[in-house]
Amino acid sequence: MTRTYTLPAGSRIEQPSLPTTPLLHHSNTPSISLTLGSPMPVVEREETRARSELGASQKDNAREMGAKLANLRGITWVGVGLFVFGIASLVWPPLKAIVGSITTSAAITFGGLALLILPTLVVGNELLILAGVALTAGAWFLAHRHGQLRGLLNSYAKIPAHTADPADEKSTAVSIKN
Repeated sequence: MTRTYTLPAGSRIEQPSLPTTPLLHHSNTPSISLTLGSPMPVVEREETRARSELGASQKDNAREMGAKLANLRGITWVGVGLFVFGIASLVWPPLKAIVGSITTSAAITFGGLALLILPTLVVGNELLILAGVALTAGAWFLAHRHGQLRGLLNSYAKIPAHTADPADEKSTAVSIKN
């Protein structure tokens, strides 16, 4: 930015002198003053210079981040596989029998989605994410399988011992009504 103006004749210009030592900072040092005898043109130029330089640490970080993002392919394919397995176990009867519950299939599906999305958001912790998804889906599977078996055992425990044979059910039903 450039400003141009003229100082009129008789204008007084003052420039305070700076102390040379810190001890004289509060002392009364004389200021230099001038009085103009004729009009004086003044041109003020204001320049702003900014400079940035990309250092080695920024370049290394960029390369490191690029390398980590390039390594996402393996875990992404694992996520796609888990997602497809989860969806298939919701609808295909042989996989439904293996997995055993709809909520476990949903947990596997969401685990696959997590493996697709989280490595992009949290770069560098792919193995931790994979381990977390595997532990969560495995624990969910075991908990539901154990809960289902325990429920079956509890239901068998409530049936009297002499009615365990399906051929005896008619006689048991008659004796209960009496």
